[in-house]
Amino acid sequence: MLPQTAEQILTHFRPAPVTKELQQFVRKNAFSKEYLFIRTKGDTTGYCSFCQKDVPLKDHSSLQHNAETTCPRCRREVTLKHVWRGIKNIVDEAYVYHFARSIKNKQMITCQTFYVSRFLDSNPGAIRYSPSCYYVFADQGAKMMYIDPYYRQYVLTQSIYTKHPSGGFYYGWQGKLAVNMASLARAIPHTPYQYSAWENYTDMNEQILRYFALFAKHPQVEYFSKCGLSALVKSYLGKHPAARGVLNWNGKSLRKVLGFQPTKPELRHAAKANVSGGKLVHWIKLRKSGCQILLPDLDAYGWLTETLVLKSLNEFIPFDNLLAYQKRLEKRGELAAYFFRDYLDYLRECQPLGYDMSCKEILYPNKLAEKHLQNQLRITHRRDRQLDQKISERYPQLVEKYEYAAKNFCTVVPQNSGDLIAEGRDLLHCVGDYISTYANGFTDIVFLRKAAEPAASYYTMEIYDGEILQCRGFKNCSPTKEINVFLNEFKQLRLTKKRKKRAV
Repeated sequence: MLPQTAEQILTHFRPAPVTKELQQFVRKNAFSKEYLFIRTKGDTTGYCSFCQKDVPLKDHSSLQHNAETTCPRCRREVTLKHVWRGIKNIVDEAYVYHFARSIKNKQMITCQTFYVSRFLDSNPGAIRYSPSCYYVFADQGAKMMYIDPYYRQYVLTQSIYTKHPSGGFYYGWQGKLAVNMASLARAIPHTPYQYSAWENYTDMNEQILRYFALFAKHPQVEYFSKCGLSALVKSYLGKHPAARGVLNWNGKSLRKVLGFQPTKPELRHAAKANVSGGKLVHWIKLRKSGCQILLPDLDAYGWLTETLVLKSLNEFIPFDNLLAYQKRLEKRGELAAYFFRDYLDYLRECQPLGYDMSCKEILYPNKLAEKHLQNQLRITHRRDRQLDQKISERYPQLVEKYEYAAKNFCTVVPQNSGDLIAEGRDLLHCVGDYISTYANGFTDIVFLRKAAEPAASYYTMEIYDGEILQCRGFKNCSPTKEINVFLNEFKQLRLTKKRKKRAV
């Protein structure tokens, strides 16, 4: 029977949980670094923190403080420390998961976690074990409780989760996470979990606890593991956002959990090609949206990484026609790396251009990249014509307002988008990006030219609300003193003066 209280949970664990097996695992696997301590200068022996023995030292010339070396006894890589130089604050920490069979019911598996630490400046061989979490797994379900680090009380949880060591009480945790999978392999035989395909999830380390909890609640998860869909389960257990709401765990069969019945070739491909969990999630979404294309083709033609684009493409053409078109372009050697996005852009460009979307030559063109570029040029040309129309409507008013000549300089008002593009090209600045704002009256652009060369680009002004916001020359250079004199006169006669008239 599944325990319901803290007292009942504790009856499944050893009163003295720090067994020799656990100690051996911690010593060999829990700490990321090991040390060789030399106590005094000229000492012929050193103490190894891994084998916990005094070892003889022969070559003293290479025994420098903090040097990396090898223990002569256990052949472990160690960091050498001179004790007389100071070894305070050398603390190793770890968070350990250890599995065992319940001492009360041999059909149940337990897992206990420990905060493990050793203070090497005092007693290098002493390791402290602080119990943290308790897990019990039975065929009826799973239970978890943990020790509150502040009040030292047992707290029962509503669900199974992994309590990461970087909690508030252990703020700044930098230790190692160590999961004793060997203890799990010894504990699991002759329990309901021995056929759960748990071996597929050992690479998830501590997250395997969530797999056991899922198996206890939904034994049908075993189908996924044995059908080659372990990666899908891992995505679900890893709480990847894309996997939320995709699987129906109330279903009692593979078809009902997935929402469709996968074919045998699909399952073989998922296992053989080691398809990732994220791709399998997209496969399920595509199949649920009505796509009948099988997983091997979806994977081979890049469908499993372009779900959002495919959803938009499906508004134009059916999925099976899309795959046929993709294969045709591949056969002709015209299939580009960004096929889906380029094709969607092409189709969206056809609509404003007024193309007949029922025509196969329009929907499935040969030389897609070339047709896509042609569409872009046509749309750009049409947009420029519309902007040029707006500019031409503004032009007479702007000429009357800004045209001015004095001494060696004059102003010129641009008549179309081509003037702005040429100005930006000649002066190597970004006035060409102002076509839309200029055409729509959000700002005014005026060219400053030498009187002797009114057709040659020289400086460019941006004017807004009677103020010269900027005046830039070649490569965005600032105006010279002579230019500034002209700008002051221009501002006084063409900008400030008109303001005064309005004020009167």
